[in-house]
Amino acid sequence: MKMADTDNVVPFPKLRQVPVTAAARVEQDARRETSRSEIVRSIRAAAENPSAQFGARDDEVWPAQAVDRLLAQAKSQGITQRRIQELLKEKGRPQRHLERLRADHTVSPAEAKKKAGAQNLIRKIEPYLIVLDVLAEALALSPDDVVLEAFRGTAFSQPVTFAIDEPAVRLNWQIKEMVEWVVRSTGLPSYFEEVRRLRAGYDPTTDEIVFGGTGPEPNSFHAGPGKPDFRPGDLGYEDHIDMSVPPYPAIPTVPLLRVRRVTIYGSIDVEKAVLAPNESPRSEVAALCMLRNHRASVPMGPTETLPAQLDVSTDICLSIGPRTRRDDLGPMFEIRSRVELSVEEQKCQTTFDWASMPFCARDDISEDEAPVAELSGFAGTVAAQFPNGWRRVGRFGKQGLRTTGDLRVDTLFGVSLDGGIQFEPLMGDCQIEAAFWLLPVNPETVERLAHLLNELRTGMQSKRLPGAPEKCQWLIDPEGPHGIPAEFQFASPACREFETALYSGTIEEALVKECRRLQARLEECKGRTEAALKRQDDALIGRWRDKE
Repeated sequence: MKMADTDNVVPFPKLRQVPVTAAARVEQDARRETSRSEIVRSIRAAAENPSAQFGARDDEVWPAQAVDRLLAQAKSQGITQRRIQELLKEKGRPQRHLERLRADHTVSPAEAKKKAGAQNLIRKIEPYLIVLDVLAEALALSPDDVVLEAFRGTAFSQPVTFAIDEPAVRLNWQIKEMVEWVVRSTGLPSYFEEVRRLRAGYDPTTDEIVFGGTGPEPNSFHAGPGKPDFRPGDLGYEDHIDMSVPPYPAIPTVPLLRVRRVTIYGSIDVEKAVLAPNESPRSEVAALCMLRNHRASVPMGPTETLPAQLDVSTDICLSIGPRTRRDDLGPMFEIRSRVELSVEEQKCQTTFDWASMPFCARDDISEDEAPVAELSGFAGTVAAQFPNGWRRVGRFGKQGLRTTGDLRVDTLFGVSLDGGIQFEPLMGDCQIEAAFWLLPVNPETVERLAHLLNELRTGMQSKRLPGAPEKCQWLIDPEGPHGIPAEFQFASPACREFETALYSGTIEEALVKECRRLQARLEECKGRTEAALKRQDDALIGRWRDKE
């Protein structure tokens, strides 16, 4: 392939970051599970020394709040604190000062430490492990899951630790409290149980829930001799990475921020035949393009080549879904692409805008490219709206590219996923543009977001953001029904839109609306499926009975 700007042609190391097969996804999930298991093992190993203490300042507050939360949960189930003490004695691990192992879980970590100040929280690791294991058993929870969650904010789980009075810690706590309220008020646990049972995913191109979609693979992963097989069906989505091809995880997601990354100039092939008239809804046209079932898509017919450009951005979103386990519902940051197509300097509505890959995919593969070609099935799976109707488009850039902004392009652009657009990561996310990534929400990622916002506001020159503040666009109105805060946690004005949207109720309103929308789509999907099955059954039984 000829490239107009050879300075942007970079031969990438062929390091596969995005799983594209079921087996690769199972292996990815197994690696995530192994990483979490190693964290728990390191915590338990440290606790084997009765004198071992937390190394980082304030780390004891996190498990102390977890103990308090679990004690409250036990009380709600009729399990008294006296009974917990009895269980500790039965195991030969009595704790004389249980009050020094708990901190109020209903307030921020900083406030919890202040309230527990007179009690002088215990700094040793072992007592917390003992109490957490007993509470997990009493509540019929997985001890390792309880320990992992309790130590989530400590140095065991995070490469960077924060003092509990830092703004990132408080904002992280507020996000989680908000999401817990959304989960309770919308009945999300039952929704996700249905999604898991049906292996349902979401297709944004047709705006529908589909069965057999993206989710933990049904296969088990053989961990080796003497080790139990790992079953990814129990895993959540934290640190999950996948191709930006529907169906996606059926998780409520609200876009927060859009960061312009690059404009790519080239040409695009436009099918001469009209696929659908202009009055056709976008979702109906998307169904005709068959992106979700790209292996069965029809090759494009005769085309004309027109000048075009792709404006590629990165969206940072807030999502709710299973994090480490299927019942561990909480917030995650979702990082994904947003692509806008212009043809002959006119912006076009398209049936898909979450990645550049379907626009660039080529099916005119040379012999040299054939061994690594894996995108040809995506050619012609996206349509754009023109004055004379919806027409399929594809093979963008096959005659060369000219770019602005921070872009790296491989010579296998449009041929292999490894040759796709790569960016400098914004928040530690995957650098491949054709993928989406679900990051944990914790003080570290909140701090990364704050740093990014500051870069964007000040126009700081950097390798990942070589431009100016206009690269940033807020996708959510910060002013909501509950007013604007008088004080802000972060000193930098760059974070005030996000803080305002949180305090004013805009984000929670958007999340609730998205939860309700997906729940309605799930019921519609179930209704369609049940009706189709009934029609099939009626025809089948009728055929047999007609022969009597």
